[in-house]
Amino acid sequence: MRMPNEPPHEQNVLIGLMRSEGDRLLKADPTLLANAGGWRTARGGLSCWLHARRADRPDEPSMEITIALEGGGGRYRAESDIGTSDGQVVELLQTGPELRGLDQLLPLLRDFYGRHADLIWHLAREE
Repeated sequence: MRMPNEPPHEQNVLIGLMRSEGDRLLKADPTLLANAGGWRTARGGLSCWLHARRADRPDEPSMEITIALEGGGGRYRAESDIGTSDGQVVELLQTGPELRGLDQLLPLLRDFYGRHADLIWHLAREE
C-alpha cells in the first residue's frame, strides 16, 4: 500500500524515462551533466523534467525536456517539449484530447525523444 505522500507509480515511471534519456545523452557526451525529477501538480497532474548542463557551466542548464501528464484513474494525455533553459520550445509533442494508459503514452514519448536525439545533444552542448 502506498503512503499518502509517496509519489504515484506514474511519476516514478516518467522520472525513470527522463533518467534513461539523460543516460543516453551522457553516452553521447560524457562531459555533460544531467539530472531528472518530477512532482505532482496542484490540479493532480504530473510534471517531470530532465535538465542538461555543460560541465564547465554546472549552474546554467542549457537544455531541458519536460513531460506533463493530465488525467486520472490511470488514463492520461501527455505533452512533452524539448527546449532551451530560457523557455524556448524547439520541439513539442501533444498526444491529443483522448485519455490513454501510460502503456500507450510511453512508446510515443520514447519515439519522440529518439527522433530528436541529435537536437537534444545539440541543445545540451550549446555555448
